[in-house]
Amino acid sequence: MLALVWISWCKKKSTCVSCGELIEARQPMVYSKFKGERHPILLRKHLHCWVKDALDWLEKHPYKHHAGAGRPKLNLSDEQKKSRLKLLMARNNIVYKQRRLAMLRPELAIAKQTAIQEKIYAICIQLASLGGAPKSWLG
Repeated sequence: MLALVWISWCKKKSTCVSCGELIEARQPMVYSKFKGERHPILLRKHLHCWVKDALDWLEKHPYKHHAGAGRPKLNLSDEQKKSRLKLLMARNNIVYKQRRLAMLRPELAIAKQTAIQEKIYAICIQLASLGGAPKSWLG
């Protein structure tokens, strides 16, 4: 559920939905707007009530670190990382030249297609010992 939350000055007396006490005019308050089934729902809270509710929620839902997030790292030495990067850059250079050739001279690009694919295949074989080719190359 999407909620909009903002802080503003209270323009007229309102009731806090957390503590039930009055929010006096010209006092800071927190507005929370939710999309209801038929019409929007607007909640008004004291600033300190909103902070207390937020801290209570954080207490009930503690922070959990997800160690498995992101792409797994390759366990390579510095020398292997350098050679892998060189191979990746060489493949990218070949693909760039292939695309440029296809734009400028399509008839020549078709003729050189086999040689270009052989170069890319050779790079993939060399990359096999350095963590393998990226998944985006295989699909």
